[in-house]
Amino acid sequence: MPKLLKKIGYVAIIMISASGFQMASNLILGRELTKEEYGIFSLIRKIIQFSSWILVFGTDVGLIRLFNRSITKYNWKKFLNRMLLYSFFLSVIPLLIFLRAYSLSNIQIISTVLIIFITITLILGNGIFRIQNKYNLAQFVISGVRYLFFVCLVILWFTNCVTLNNSILVFTLSYLIFGLLCIYYLNAIPNGRNFIPLKDVIKESSEFYFITIVTVSLIVADTFIVAKYFAYEYVGIYAAVSILPVTVFNLAGSSIGQVLMPSLAKGEINNFQKVIYISIGIALILYILFNFIGEDLLHYTFNSKYDGNSNLFYIFICMGITQYFSNIIHFSIGGISTKESQKYFLLSTIILTVLYLLLINYLIITHIITNITSVAIITVLVWVIRDFMGIYLIIKSRKKWIKS
Repeated sequence: MPKLLKKIGYVAIIMISASGFQMASNLILGRELTKEEYGIFSLIRKIIQFSSWILVFGTDVGLIRLFNRSITKYNWKKFLNRMLLYSFFLSVIPLLIFLRAYSLSNIQIISTVLIIFITITLILGNGIFRIQNKYNLAQFVISGVRYLFFVCLVILWFTNCVTLNNSILVFTLSYLIFGLLCIYYLNAIPNGRNFIPLKDVIKESSEFYFITIVTVSLIVADTFIVAKYFAYEYVGIYAAVSILPVTVFNLAGSSIGQVLMPSLAKGEINNFQKVIYISIGIALILYILFNFIGEDLLHYTFNSKYDGNSNLFYIFICMGITQYFSNIIHFSIGGISTKESQKYFLLSTIILTVLYLLLINYLIITHIITNITSVAIITVLVWVIRDFMGIYLIIKSRKKWIKS
C-alpha cells in the first residue's frame, strides 16, 4: 500500500501542476477572449477529447492487459505505426459529423484534426510507458502540453495578441512539440521482434473501450448540447463556471485511477478497502474546500466576468464529485472485472446514455428546459446513476477476483 500511495503521489504532483497551468491558461483565455470565443475554444477541446478516445480503439488498455510486465520483447513500434495510420484516416468520420452540427473556420478544422492525431500518439505512448512502470514519464508526456500552452499564452498576453485564432495556433504547436517528445522517449524503449496482433489487443480491451467511449460521451455531451441549442456565449459560461470544481475533482480521481488500474491488474493491491477509504476522504476534503472558497476562486480567476452563476457553480461541485468517483470506478473496472461483467456494465451505460440524450433533447425542444443550469442538473443525476451501476459491478467483480 505505501508503494501504491507513493506512485499515486508522484502522478498526482504532475497532474496537479499541469492542471494548475491549465487553470492559468483558462484565466487568460477567459479574461481576454469574449464569452463566445471562449465557448468556441472550449467546444474544440471537447471535440478533440471525444474523437481521440474513439479513434485509439482502447488499444492503450489492451496493451496494458496483455503485456502488464514488459513490452520490450514485442515489436511495439510497428504496432504503434499501424494504429496511427488507421486513426489518421478514420479521424475524418467524427470530424464530418461535428462539421455538420457546428460552424468552424478552416484553421479551426485543420488544427482539430492535427491535434486529434497527436493526442492518439500521446495516449498510446502513455500506455506503453505505464507498462514499463514509467508512471511519471507517462503522465508528463500527456499532461505537459498544458505547461507549454500556458507559456505560449503568456507570451501572447504580454504582446497583446490573445485572439481566438492565435490561441488555437499555439495550442496546436504545444501538442506538436509534445508529440515529438513522446516519440523521442518511446525510442529509448527496446523494440522486440514478436508481432503484436492488433485484433488481439482490441479484443482484449473491447468491452473496456466501449465503456470508455460511453463515459467520454457523458463527459462531453452536455457541452455539445449547450453548443447546439444555445449560443456559443453560453458554452463559454458553462465551461468557465465548471472548470474549477470539475477539473480538480477529475484530476484527483484520474491520479488515483491511472495507478490503480495497472496495480490491480498485476495483483499488487491486497487491501482494497483502504483504497476506498482514501478515495472517500479526498472527496470530502475537496467538497469542503470548494464550499468555502469556490465562489471566490471563480470571481478572482476570471476577474468577476462570470459572477452571478452561484447556483450553476454548486451544481458543478456535485458534478465534480460524481465524475471523481466515476474515474476511480472506471479504472478499477479495467483492472479487476471480467469481460462478462464489463459487457453488463457497457450495456447498462449505453442504455443510460441513450435515455439521457433522448430526454434532454426532448426537454429542450419542448421548451421544458430553457437554461444551462437545468442541463447541468440532469447531467449530474445521470452521473449519480452511472456511479451506482459501477459500484455494483466492482463489488460483484471483487468477490470473483478474490476467489480466483
